[in-house]
Amino acid sequence: MRGRLRTRPRWHEEREEPDYRFTLANERNFPAWLRTSLALVAGAVALNQLVPPFRPIGASTLAVVQLVLIET
Repeated sequence: MRGRLRTRPRWHEEREEPDYRFTLANERNFPAWLRTSLALVAGAVALNQLVPPFRPIGASTLAVVQLVLIET
């Protein structure tokens, strides 16, 4: 149980610094994910505002008929 309650990281005990490239890669990767997610949200908002609502005629009737046929 004592090994699980370690307060210092293993690299600190070994007196070896972690590779700085991992930290730099993480700092570049996180903003890239944020940028991608914001672009997807912006695209969804643009589609919602610019594209007229699409509702095929009779789609709800067709869905009800299919559900009725599946249940019987």
